[in-house]
Amino acid sequence: MERKITLSKDDRMNFQNTLDNLKSNSKWQVLKTYLIEMKIKYPSEYFICTELSNAYHMLGMYKESEQASLEAMQLEPNDVLVIYNYAVA
Repeated sequence: MERKITLSKDDRMNFQNTLDNLKSNSKWQVLKTYLIEMKIKYPSEYFICTELSNAYHMLGMYKESEQASLEAMQLEPNDVLVIYNYAVA
């Protein structure tokens, strides 16, 4: 049985603060790199895949955006944000 590695409450706060900072400063390439690193560290966190899909989209990397969105759908197919993101990817 595979053990899911998830973000702790403090890690989620730090993660969200980093996301907000990078997005508000339009640092899309840095955001993409950060999210790829986080995805490797926390492969079962579907929200990371969704955010990575958005970062790829902002960089004009549409095929990668669709792939990251598909990964999020495979991890959590019932989340409304994931479904929406997949539909527009």
